[in-house]
Amino acid sequence: KTPESQPVPVATASDLDPVMSDAGVVLSRAGNQRQPLWLRTCWRYAEQLSQCAENWNCQSSPTSTTFSLMDTSSLHSQRMQQQDESLVGVLEMSIYAALANHTAVLARSPLIASWHDRLWLLLKAVHERDIGLVVHRYRSGKAQHSGLFPGCSGAIIACEKELLDRSSVSIGHMTAADCRQILQKAPPPAQEDSAESLVLRLQAAVMKGRSGIVEYVRDVMTPTLTNQATAFP
Repeated sequence: KTPESQPVPVATASDLDPVMSDAGVVLSRAGNQRQPLWLRTCWRYAEQLSQCAENWNCQSSPTSTTFSLMDTSSLHSQRMQQQDESLVGVLEMSIYAALANHTAVLARSPLIASWHDRLWLLLKAVHERDIGLVVHRYRSGKAQHSGLFPGCSGAIIACEKELLDRSSVSIGHMTAADCRQILQKAPPPAQEDSAESLVLRLQAAVMKGRSGIVEYVRDVMTPTLTNQATAFP
């Protein structure tokens, strides 16, 4: 279905404001003036979903029903339904954790399966926290003149401050301006010197900067080309 046919679920997952009109509930495309409240709701919802053990399992749970009580097709349908329900829980929890940058929940999700995923979730959280700090200073400055500015009520500013404090607990003082801090938190995995691993380590070295590239050439590429001349002619 299109977003317009499901306005409220789409609004909860896309930071759009559902508003009433003569045509029913529609989505506002002007932005959400209460974004901190939306983010806090996503955070709390992800945290609540994380309390359910079934939401951490992508596999269908064993069924106690025996083959003697139902035919094979009925048993298959039940297993498929259980697997779908389990997958929905994982997806819902992970989506709202990603929207709110709840790294403590998202990092444990079975959907975060690779180093690239872990690097992405940290970089996203740090980048949006940096933006949030700037927005919070701007919003607080406007509120000093009047609380009637859109999005500048005391409740919204307090909610925004709460989210910034929560994010600082999980990502500390990391900043998107220094990728070395992020790479220390999510270091590249140690792998054999395959062509793929060499490319991944090169990408990590480039993100680290000039010193990372120098170290990569000295410690990785030179020994690799020396010892595996036949593999890399």
